[in-house]
Amino acid sequence: MAEFNLEKTIAGCLKNKRRYQERLYRHYFDTMFRSCRRYAKSDDHGLELLNAGFMQVFKSLPKYQPTGSFDGWMRRVIVNAAIDVIRSENRHQCADLEQVEEQSIEDDVYGALAIEDILNEVESLPQSTRQVFELYVLDGLTHREIAERMQISDGTSKWHLNQARTYLKSKLQSEYNHLFEKTNNRMI
Repeated sequence: MAEFNLEKTIAGCLKNKRRYQERLYRHYFDTMFRSCRRYAKSDDHGLELLNAGFMQVFKSLPKYQPTGSFDGWMRRVIVNAAIDVIRSENRHQCADLEQVEEQSIEDDVYGALAIEDILNEVESLPQSTRQVFELYVLDGLTHREIAERMQISDGTSKWHLNQARTYLKSKLQSEYNHLFEKTNNRMI
């Protein structure tokens, strides 16, 4: 296969040439799949989210302005499309809780935890709670940005984050109890 040329690939995609669309898809598949997989229940669901995201990328490509990073623009389009798919799957709304206090994270405890254990526990969170947790912790979004993306209130976003932290703390505390004793029972 020829060397990847972003400008030429975008131009081909804008002309709806399947060969260039496939090149774009194959070039960014691994990176974008990892982004979608964080929001998915399984690898198959992650692939479904990825494909929906790429369809949105191809539809939105005429709006792309090359002033910023194409990778960042595409990731934002794909993540937003994934959230839209999940939102349509989960038409239920959570209770609106306006007052939830955020708690601090103890870095020294996290440094000692095995990342696989944390990720396995994150995967077991309810889907909306996991989404909020990942958008806040992994993507660095504010509660207001999360609320806009997920069409929930800021308070509901805070509630989901608190639920995730409480759940993760109890699950991980039982496995890493010796670390909590050192930090005065504070982790999350």
